[in-house]
Amino acid sequence: MLKDSLVNQTTTIVFIDSSVSDYQTLQTGVVEGVKTFILSPKRDGIVEITEFLQKYPQVTTVHIVSHGSPGCLYLGNTQLNLENINKYAGLLQRWQSKSILLYGCNVAAGDAGEEFISKLHEITNATISASATKTGNAALGGNWELEVNIPEKNRTSLVFRADTLNTYPGVFTPTLVGSYDTSGLARNVQVVGNYAYVADSNSGLQIIDISNPATPILTGNYDTSGYAGDVQVVGKYAYVSDGSQLQIIDISNPTTPILKSSYNAYDSAQNVEIVGNYAYVGGFYGMQIIDISNPTTPFNVGSYGSIYTYDIEVVGNYAYAANSGAGLEIIDISNPNNPNFIGSYSNNARVQSIEVVGSKAYITYRNILSGVSGLQIIDISNPTTPILQSNYDISGDALGLQVVGKYAYVAAHGGLNIINISNPETPILQGNYYTNADLNVQALGVQVVGKYAYVAEGENGLKIIDVSAFNPYNITKTFANLQQNGTLQGGQGTDTLKITGGTATDTISIDINNTTNQLNIPGTIIIGFERFDLSKFAGTVSFLGTAANDWIQAGAGDDNLSGGDGNDYLNGGTGIDVLIGGAGNDTLTGGAGVDTMIGGAGNDSYYVDDVEDTITENADEGTDTVFSTVSYTLGNNLENLTLQGTSAIHGTGNDLNNRITGNAAANTLTGGAGNDTLNGKAGVDTMIGGAGNDSYYVDDVEDTITEIADEGTDTVFSTVSYTLGNNLENLTLQGTSAIHGIGNDLNNVLTGNAAANTLTGGAGNDTLTGGTGADILIGGLGNDKLNLGLNDGAVDIVNYALNDGTDTITQFVRGVGGDQIQFIGIANLDVITSGANTQVRIGDGIGGNSGFGTGQLLVILSATSGFTGANVNVNLFGANFLFS
Repeated sequence: MLKDSLVNQTTTIVFIDSSVSDYQTLQTGVVEGVKTFILSPKRDGIVEITEFLQKYPQVTTVHIVSHGSPGCLYLGNTQLNLENINKYAGLLQRWQSKSILLYGCNVAAGDAGEEFISKLHEITNATISASATKTGNAALGGNWELEVNIPEKNRTSLVFRADTLNTYPGVFTPTLVGSYDTSGLARNVQVVGNYAYVADSNSGLQIIDISNPATPILTGNYDTSGYAGDVQVVGKYAYVSDGSQLQIIDISNPTTPILKSSYNAYDSAQNVEIVGNYAYVGGFYGMQIIDISNPTTPFNVGSYGSIYTYDIEVVGNYAYAANSGAGLEIIDISNPNNPNFIGSYSNNARVQSIEVVGSKAYITYRNILSGVSGLQIIDISNPTTPILQSNYDISGDALGLQVVGKYAYVAAHGGLNIINISNPETPILQGNYYTNADLNVQALGVQVVGKYAYVAEGENGLKIIDVSAFNPYNITKTFANLQQNGTLQGGQGTDTLKITGGTATDTISIDINNTTNQLNIPGTIIIGFERFDLSKFAGTVSFLGTAANDWIQAGAGDDNLSGGDGNDYLNGGTGIDVLIGGAGNDTLTGGAGVDTMIGGAGNDSYYVDDVEDTITENADEGTDTVFSTVSYTLGNNLENLTLQGTSAIHGTGNDLNNRITGNAAANTLTGGAGNDTLNGKAGVDTMIGGAGNDSYYVDDVEDTITEIADEGTDTVFSTVSYTLGNNLENLTLQGTSAIHGIGNDLNNVLTGNAAANTLTGGAGNDTLTGGTGADILIGGLGNDKLNLGLNDGAVDIVNYALNDGTDTITQFVRGVGGDQIQFIGIANLDVITSGANTQVRIGDGIGGNSGFGTGQLLVILSATSGFTGANVNVNLFGANFLFS
């Protein structure tokens, strides 16, 4: 949760759903002045957003980053969609934000998306910008455009830094890569190597070449005699349950698969699991255990149960059976001739599929009576008494299932659901892909291999979906193992090749532009990779990037990395490296060693850790920022400097308009010439602006600022009570605390925050603006202007002492509940009307005397007239009054 003192300083907030992949990058990647809030996976996201906005009503712009689908946003543990948006209308109307930006993939796509966005606009009365395409990494087909705007001319700036947009590795939704329409009903699929083996109820076993996932091709098929429902591939055999029999098919030549043998499983073979020398076949009459040690002569060794078994998972000595109406059964199969009941969990529903990982069983189910369907997570650490841990409801039948890493991939009506199970107590939807717009079409089976999910989608055949945003495709190879004949090929999306090992004398040359071989390793062809991680490679790397956004992490050698055009990320690792960004907004990290970095055109970021690192930037090549863990002086054509780490280091600018930011330690920041912005951050900092109109940010009463005379007009922004030092002109109080500001002998401009401030101008002709709180304004010597804040609901007090000069007060509210002026050291006052203003002068003490209203002018109440005797008694105090 953000601290109140931070949130109250911003009018823009970014809500990020924790289900978004690598949300930490987005959380830390916003522009300065914008705050983020992470939605809890355990709470209703709409409720959580509403509570936040009610607490911080100054927020006018809301950005929401989450997974989406047409007409739907996934927020926390709930969805906001066309079906429930009216239910949430009462909460949405309380948001009171002027602009709402929705980054969820495809949320504004199609008729459903447009209707959803229109309704949200009607309910909130806010301008809406939303994505109608994939949001995120360009290599995955994403972008950062919010294409749909209501009203149409509405355009609101994004809040993420350029380097964040360029390096974020994911998208907020899975994407279709390719498909193959089998001739019948694709019921399940298993992927081995370059082939997908599909059990098709009409045409048996289909063998599909998926070496190019975008264009899968039928290689061979074997038409089983029955209704093929499941397939398992082990070695050179495919085991197919075809409704009545177990079919064992030789697939050593995938173009001409041949039936090896078959076994009649009591005329009911609906699913199959192969472990070791046994096939576990489920059907109408429970589970059959078949010895397949000789695939030409399978035979039955044992059986269990008489209830329809939809799916079987075998782990160790237990078989986990998904049964119709009986839930989950756990069976001891340590003696396959005599399987025995161990325990069960009954959910009074039909269990469709089961996956066992560790001490958890994951099942998909459908309650025939209630119609509820979804995913259940069951604790099986004690197999005799399985315990339900949680469940996640899914619209339509939840059927096929596979668990990979922290995600459960569920095939259901209409497509694929991806559920985050990293916390088994609170599974949350991470994303989905509707493989067909007709939700009556069932996705029946799923297998995830590498970066792709292979979905058996009934009458639509096989669908191949890129899920790399959830399951990135990374290959790790040692340098020695790469020096063999072979091919490594990435797929669609952003693929990473990691190379480890090697020696200091080894060299690798990488040219991403080369479409036949990206690396120079003899005998090995490597193509199709976008990211290269050589952080654990001991040798030297030479890298040539493309016109796109390149990513390279080198290791211990003295590397030469060139990004070319595009927004590149180049990291030299240890060693004496040369990094050349080229055009684009590049991020260059030298790493340990004395490095040379050349950014080129664009807004570049440099990371420095050695005082001898050198940076070269030419004039007019963008606005560049150096991030340094050592004391650093900005070189030519470098604009900004941010100190990092925890050491008390120092930062020095140049003749440009620099922005220099400290770390949490005690820093000395020196601006030099130019209009500089110095922000010490935490710690007791020393700031020296130099020539130019400088801005200082203060958060500690012991921070010190040094300005020499005639060095420009300078402004201090402070979150603590502050007194302007010599040669400082202006002070603006920030934050929400009731702090105070004091000027000096110059003509100061003092501005309060929203709390109750005391502003004291001192000598000079000062301008004091109190803000919205109940403020005390003391102009001091000189002819001052005091701005109170019209109709701000607070009673402001002006203190005026004898010989303070002639002050002008604006936005003065008279009468009961109005503002007040306290006169100090003055015996008599004349209050007179002068046009639209009211004047307060030193009086002669005699009503009607010819000298009335001609005494020294003390205060002018600008645009304030109509005083009565009652007003005078209420608003002016501290002296005797004569009233005209």
